[in-house]
Amino acid sequence: MKYNLAMKMPMKIIELVVPVHNEALSIEEFLKTFLKFIEQHSEQNNFKILFIDDGSTDQTPIILQNLMTNHSFIKVITFARNYGKEAALFAGITKATGDAVIPMDVDLQDPFEVIPQFIAHWNNGSKMVVGKRIDRSDESMVKRWTAKIFYSSYNRIADVEIPPNVGDFRLLDREIVERISQIKEHNKFMKGLFAYAGKVDAEVPYLRSLGIRTQNNKPTQTFKKLLKLGEEAFSGAGTKFFRSVFFMTLILDLFLVLYIVFIIYQKIRNHLPFQGFASITILITLASSIQITLLSLIGIIVSKVLSEAKQRPSYFLKKPQA
Repeated sequence: MKYNLAMKMPMKIIELVVPVHNEALSIEEFLKTFLKFIEQHSEQNNFKILFIDDGSTDQTPIILQNLMTNHSFIKVITFARNYGKEAALFAGITKATGDAVIPMDVDLQDPFEVIPQFIAHWNNGSKMVVGKRIDRSDESMVKRWTAKIFYSSYNRIADVEIPPNVGDFRLLDREIVERISQIKEHNKFMKGLFAYAGKVDAEVPYLRSLGIRTQNNKPTQTFKKLLKLGEEAFSGAGTKFFRSVFFMTLILDLFLVLYIVFIIYQKIRNHLPFQGFASITILITLASSIQITLLSLIGIIVSKVLSEAKQRPSYFLKKPQA
């Protein structure tokens, strides 16, 4: 165990959780940057890296095994096949043993320079510190537009909101990690799980670089992967959306009833028989009102069944400060 010589106490362990999939181009450059970083910041904390090999088919497994053999601070988890970044993140976070865990990308999109600010907030008592992007001008207009729509739409329907322009790059205290480990659902949207496990105590603004893969025209996030991530996010957002739909149907039902009353009033006032268009309109309106209401109720029931199937803890207890 390493000790902080100035304070004569065990050094805290900061563990970087790094998912990789076919990242042979990025791993060695990531390690070089990490080694330069710890030369300047290893006096107060002990740093480790946990790589999660998400079923790579290139030279990534060989490179990782060599690194683990040569460096005691590196550990590797190897998946049997490609399960996706969300599964890799969850596995890394729940298997990590550090006092604090920092998920980050291997292609250096997440800058090491931000980590000391994370740690400073953590030392002041923050349990979750997130990196917030302050500029997305390097992205296409379509991607910026879709990202804005995603965060806005998700937060409107989700039971727990996620901060906009915040990715997986953050510091998680051991307490938050233990909470996430209690979540047993299979289909995971990590940003949603982070928000469910605890509130954001501090934000650190930063500029995200293009990354090694993007510079080599090999972006990690394809349209298909982003579409699947969006589906996972919205399908597991919670019951708020269905409750909103139910109340909207009640308002619609009110207008439909008023419309029926208006038709009846017109017929009585003008002494016209209830036949033809009027009778058909009333019947269709009543049937539509009943169908919409029942569908919204079914949606609420299904969302509650989904919530039960996830088996998320109903609450987390906050540990008392030492």
